Amino acid sequence: MMLLTLNGLSLHHPKMLLFCMILPFIMAYAEASECRKHPQQYVCDADFVIKGKILSRTSAQDWLNPKICVARYNVNITAIFKGIQFVATENQYIHGIRESCNEKGGLDIGDKYIITGYQSDNKLKSGDCQWIVKWSSLTKLQQQALIHDAYTDNCDYCQISRFAFRAFNSLQRPEAVGDTCSYDFSSENGQKQRQKMSCLRRGTSQNCSWMRNDLYEKFRNLHALPEILIN
Repeated sequence: MMLLTLNGLSLHHPKMLLFCMILPFIMAYAEASECRKHPQQYVCDADFVIKGKILSRTSAQDWLNPKICVARYNVNITAIFKGIQFVATENQYIHGIRESCNEKGGLDIGDKYIITGYQSDNKLKSGDCQWIVKWSSLTKLQQQALIHDAYTDNCDYCQISRFAFRAFNSLQRPEAVGDTCSYDFSSENGQKQRQKMSCLRRGTSQNCSWMRNDLYEKFRNLHALPEILIN
């Protein structure tokens, strides 16, 4: 009988059995981590970023999971932070938002939201791994980052590297190197970066590092983002 092996270990080896048992949990954790982005990542990855008031909702059950509904929202768009070429009219339908089918599920009619998404089949779509959040629940510094383009201005120059498995790495990671800022969503520092900061290119070296969103507009107007890291 032929036995499959991995790095010389039989699938019946205790270490391989343990690996096979924990692999689904590792994969599920990694998939969930993919959606725990910094706001700047949501903005940079999206085709469009809008602020809008929810006017109405229609939905249909997901045929694979009857507890989940796929909703279409009619949104009155009050601000476009990215993707103006995709927004044809003041009122737009946003398709594909998956949510609970119960009465409390879904976005609140009449409230204003930030919605990121993509265009597909000439439709604006959002949903899984997108940033859909009430405008009123954003921090003032997150609102400033959207209004003053701190997120969008740096999409082509800076990237944010997430390390979900930091606990398994004994090396201390720097906050920024070259064009990359490090971001650990589960840490206290990651919470501060998420609520208050953006990854920005600055100084004569044009390297990227974290900066408070309320300082971005001031230094951008001076055309001189400082080299030092400002917490």
